[in-house]
Amino acid sequence: YGFWRTLHATVGTLTLVGLIIHTGLRLGANLNFLLAIIFLGVNLTGAAAGVFASMESRLKGSSSMVLHRWRPRVTRMHVWLLWPLPALLAIHIFCVYYY
Repeated sequence: YGFWRTLHATVGTLTLVGLIIHTGLRLGANLNFLLAIIFLGVNLTGAAAGVFASMESRLKGSSSMVLHRWRPRVTRMHVWLLWPLPALLAIHIFCVYYY
């Protein structure tokens, strides 16, 4: 299980590096802006869920309970933000090659 978490975190980190290389930290406009914001949101919520999961078992008391309560919510937001990503990416690729 730890291997898959590490692989997942590595893929997330590499996608951020790819985004920086691809865009030069410019978010673009219109649907490209939406794609970049959704992409960053997926990475941010994924990183937060990973940190929450790793810290949840190490902390004690009320801090642990707060993380335990928020981790499923952040994970759910991560998955919800992931859904529009393939469509936005397909539109982005189509527009690049069409125009």
